[in-house]
Formats: sequence, structure tokens, C-alpha cells
Amino acid sequence: NRYRHFPPKGDPEDVEIEDDIMRPLLSGAEAKRYQSPKTNTYLMFLYNEAASGRPTLFDAKTIATRFPKAWKHLCRYESELRAREHSAFNDDQWYRFGRNQNIDKQSLPKLGVAQTVPEMRVFFDSTGEFCLNNVRVNGILVEDDYAWFVLGILNSRVCDFVFRRISKPKEPRPSGAYFEANKQYIAPLPIPMVTEPQRDRVTELAKQLQTLHTQRRDTIESIDKRIASSQMTPDPKEPNWIWADVHNVAHWKTVNPKQLVGRALGSWSKEHYESLLSNKIASMDDQMAFGQTMLATFDDGQLKFFVGDVCVLDGIYVTDDDAQVILPQWQSKLRDTFVSESMDAKRVLTSLLDLRKTAIAELIRQLDELTRRLYLLENNILSIERTLDDFVYDLYALTPDERKIIESDTAIRANARIPRVAL
Repeated sequence: NRYRHFPPKGDPEDVEIEDDIMRPLLSGAEAKRYQSPKTNTYLMFLYNEAASGRPTLFDAKTIATRFPKAWKHLCRYESELRAREHSAFNDDQWYRFGRNQNIDKQSLPKLGVAQTVPEMRVFFDSTGEFCLNNVRVNGILVEDDYAWFVLGILNSRVCDFVFRRISKPKEPRPSGAYFEANKQYIAPLPIPMVTEPQRDRVTELAKQLQTLHTQRRDTIESIDKRIASSQMTPDPKEPNWIWADVHNVAHWKTVNPKQLVGRALGSWSKEHYESLLSNKIASMDDQMAFGQTMLATFDDGQLKFFVGDVCVLDGIYVTDDDAQVILPQWQSKLRDTFVSESMDAKRVLTSLLDLRKTAIAELIRQLDELTRRLYLLENNILSIERTLDDFVYDLYALTPDERKIIESDTAIRANARIPRVAL
């Protein structure tokens, strides 16, 4: 019964509103591929869904009686709500929604996809718990027996291949173009005719994937929560932690090959250090292809940083105990990140060196356990995604050459979901 309210002006505040009149509201950033919906945003839903047929607006007396806290909050904004659209709402129902065409569909089980996407990213709200922000998330109604099946088909490489050819591209990004996922581009997508066993197989795989992708999201959140914990303290590293031969300014003052003194020595030492560091960063930049994903690994006592399949940094030897804290931080910094004009070598290096540490053994153990769990989850996801895509190819009766075309065309986005180094 407590919610954080962000007024148009002023600081956020906690308000009391009855839970029974609140509904979770999904926006575009929360519409994730194969993830059970999750949001911190709630909507005051002022309509009676218990009524037969289309939900009807509660009258003011009912709201004030059944939901007095909600009514009190509404009345704070009565003048603004009445003034909407040149006072078009200045009547007894001043608190009604401005647009309510889809109000009878919000509580239904539905597929959802963000308005703008780089690929088909569809999820299933199987209980109809969530309202969709119609400007940012589009809903797709499917018969109950086919909902999971359609989810698997729409998220497959085949449908993504077709979608990106018929949809309208929007602004380009380092990771590739984004597209409008409107009805006019989703409705024509080909859904294959299948037998009941074929439908059940896709359904089974789609259910597994939504479960696993959701578990992956929750595991990542658990890792990030521990990294941000107050039990972690700053532990920034200098570039010579990675490149010992760069040293630091103090070292070059000691070396002093030109026998300089005073300000001249200070200036030379700083310039020499910055020149060496600049060369290292330039070498990194040369290996960081625009639009590529980034990832970190730890094996045989060695931390490595990859851009695509290219190992850009290696030979960073740390203890297993240190790696249990450093690796999840590096992976968190690099996840869902692409090389771009702004995300260049200098910025990446600064991020990788900005580390935190802890002496709490239990926190270290949990970070390590969660990191290992995440790796296994991701491997399982990749395996089932592969199985589903191959099965869908058979449903469309695609030839080997046609499959190769789709695989090549969709590889960049598919590989970016969970980057792995090709061995």
C-alpha cells in the first residue's frame, strides 16, 4: 500500500494507495526477449474489471469509499486532469484514461514486444498481470493453446530475418539498426502450419527459454546487487596493473635518463608516461572493431578481455580469490555493451580499472557461486536456442542454403545476446 510518487515538480515522495487499485505497467525498456515481465512502475487502474464485458469506470463515490487513499491522491491533481486536451475532461469523470481503446485487453494473457527493437524480442505475460504502455509496448493476443508456440516462432531466427526486411528501420546504433515492431510489420510474419506434436515441441522449448532467460536476468541482478554492496570498497587500479612496462610518473622520475631536475623532470616524466600509455591504448583501439560485443574470461590464473573473438588484453594474472571478485565486475561492465565512438579503448580501460574489493568471505563466495550459475544458465540457453532454431527451420522446410543465409544474416544480434569466444 505504499508507492514512490514522482511529481512533475518537486522531489519524489512516498504515498499510500490501496494495492487493489494498482496494476504493474510495462514500458519499452522492460519488454525483454523471453523474460517474464518485471517492473517497478505501477498504474492506478480506475476501472471495474469484475463487470461483465468491457471494464467500466468506477464512479467517484465508489473510489472514495473503497479506495479512499487512491481518491485522496487523485484529488491532488484534479485541476490538471480536468484541463487535459483543452478541458475535454472537465466533467464528472475527470479522472478517466485519455485513451482506453485496449482497456479490455490489459488483463488478458498476451505476448508483448517493445515498440522499437533491434530484433524480434517477444515475451509472454501468461497471467495477464501487466498493463502495457501502448506507446512503448505492443501486445499480441493469441489463442491460449498456441501462445507459447507463437512466442517461440516469433523469437526464432526465421521470423527475425523476415521482420527486419519488412519493418521500417529507425536510428542506427553501434549494435545495428533498430526497427519498428508495429502491427503492420508483425501481422505479416509467417507462422507455419504444424501438427499437434510439432506445436507441443515448440511450446516446450519456448517455456524452457522464458524460464531460463528470466533466471538469467534475476541472477545478473543478484550479482550486480552484491557488487554495489556497502561491504565492497573502492579498489581502483593503475594502468601498470595491466602493463607493467608503463610504470607510473613516480617511476620515471626515479629513472630520469636525461638527468633533469625540478619542473623539467616532472614534465618529462609525465609526458613520457602518458606517451607510453597512449601507445597501449592506441593498440587496443586498433583491435576493437566498431559494433562488436565485449566480454571477459578467467582461465588458468589469467584474466582476458575480448572484443568479438579478438583477445585485446591478456596476461593479467591474479589469484583465484581475486578473480572471484574481479571477473563478475568486468562481466557486469561489459554486458550488453558494444564498441562505439564513445565506448572506445580509453573509456573501456578506465572502466576495467575502476574496481571494488571486499574482505567478506561470504560475499566473495556468493559472487563466485552466482557467476558460475550464470555461466551454466547461459550455456543451457544457447543450447536450447540452437535446438529451437533448427526445429523451426524444419517447420519451414528450408534448404541448407536458405538456412546458411538466415544464420549469417542474424549472427551479429544472436551472438550479442550472450557473447562467447569462438575457440
